[in-house]
Amino acid sequence: MLADVRNRLEDEKRECLNQVRDSLMRSHEADLQRAGRERDETHRRQLQEAKTTQEKLRAEIRRENSRSDHSPAPCCHCTDRDLDRMNRELSTLRDHKKRLEEAVV
Repeated sequence: MLADVRNRLEDEKRECLNQVRDSLMRSHEADLQRAGRERDETHRRQLQEAKTTQEKLRAEIRRENSRSDHSPAPCCHCTDRDLDRMNRELSTLRDHKKRLEEAVV
């Protein structure tokens, strides 16, 4: 009779340990799944933020390029007299360049 009680207690003890083990395993698996989902969500969020930032930068670059394409030249306030003078200087510099090239050859 004492042996039967002892065997029954051992069986109950084993059953309780198995239940605790199973419970801990389920809890651990749930924690791992939760951590995996959080990691995936964080990764998705970071990718989305990077994509948004990249799109903003591209839009800003396009905006700057289009702005610079249509911006007036800085010397647009020059008078006709100034333009004539600059054209004469440019012509003189071109002639000087030709003479230097001929001298080198």
